[in-house]
Amino acid sequence: MKYFTTLLFLVTISLTSNAQIKGECISGDCVNGEGVYKWPNGDVYKGAFKNKKYEGYGVYTWADGETYAGMWKDDKQFKGKCTGDCENGLGVLEYANGEKYVGYFKKGKRDGAGELDGVDGKTIHFGLWINDEFSNIKTGCVSGDCVNGFGTYNDLLGSVYVGEFKNSKFEGKGTYTWTDGSVYTGFWKAGKQFTSGCLTGDCNDGFGTYVYDYLGYTYIGQFKNGRRHGEGTSIENNGRTYKGNWKKGQRHERAPKLT
Repeated sequence: MKYFTTLLFLVTISLTSNAQIKGECISGDCVNGEGVYKWPNGDVYKGAFKNKKYEGYGVYTWADGETYAGMWKDDKQFKGKCTGDCENGLGVLEYANGEKYVGYFKKGKRDGAGELDGVDGKTIHFGLWINDEFSNIKTGCVSGDCVNGFGTYNDLLGSVYVGEFKNSKFEGKGTYTWTDGSVYTGFWKAGKQFTSGCLTGDCNDGFGTYVYDYLGYTYIGQFKNGRRHGEGTSIENNGRTYKGNWKKGQRHERAPKLT
């Protein structure tokens, strides 16, 4: 009986000691973010955290050198299968429960355009993901006329275009705002940024719109032999305009109409 009591006491002390063993966050955010956590025995976890637990993509290195690199959920290894780049790029993540996500990742989390399919292959969510959560932000044309007119378009990566459209493509003047906050305001043609050249119409012998990026203005009017010739309007980038007559590429009025 004495032996049994002593053994029970030693086991209790051992379990209590192990429960009190704690590591420390040596860098980053080990609560809700990216960090590095080290245990007293030399084990190290480097990756994503959520509510002080391993959640997302992370690398665990044991003291003996063995490592596990992959997805974590609620402090446990997530036994899913990743094809491609499931950390910062485009990948396919097949979950243990049979669901499958195809799309973009950022810091081990679903972020950007992506599709989540159920076990039966049917789509559960398709669209924009932010910080591992599906966003209810509407994508596509959210206002106006995005076919042949003026409208606002949200793409699947979270960027926004506000401007003119032609044949369902960015065409004319518009502003594109990327998710990182960078902005381009200017002309577009066939869905691409247009910095210089004939934007619309006949800029050889007819009526057209020509962007002179190096001169800092746009000309809308008549052309002859590839030059501004006839009635036309130039619009400077600062908003100042000249409307009048042109001859062989030059203004042809002694008193130009500046506004």
